[in-house]
This record gives sequence, structure tokens and C-alpha cells, in this order.
Amino acid sequence: MRWNITLPGRKPPPHPPQPPAPESPKLTVLHLSDIHVDFGYKPGSLAECYQPVCCRFGQPLHGQPGAGFWHSFLNYCTII
Repeated sequence: MRWNITLPGRKPPPHPPQPPAPESPKLTVLHLSDIHVDFGYKPGSLAECYQPVCCRFGQPLHGQPGAGFWHSFLNYCTII
């Protein structure tokens, strides 16, 4: 079976996007991606432990931040 498809001669000209009107409704979006649940994670625990898995035990030393509620921004709370 043969198909015949008619294509237009040229593409339509591009139109720049128009911003929404100031009075248009607003939408708040929370985008979470790449979620990893760690049931052993303990906020406030030792975040810099140099063990295979941190942020599960101990207390941070004076002046060192503990593991945050959502994660440690030091990136020590990962499997090495």
C-alpha cells in the first residue's frame, strides 16, 4: 500500500510568545524530582561522618551543621 501525503510549501512564520495579562490568574507550582526516601535518615544527626552512610546517628561537633530536615547541603549524606 502506498501513502500520499501533501505537505505545505513552507513553514508558517514564528510568532514571539505573548506574556499573560497582569490580571490573569496566578498558579503556584511545587516541582519535586528525583526523590529518594531514606527511612534511616535522622535530621540533626552527624552530617559529616565519613562512613558509607551518614546522617543516621551521632551529634555534630560544635560549629558544624547537623543534617537538615530535608537533606544536608554539604552532600555528605550520601552513600560514598
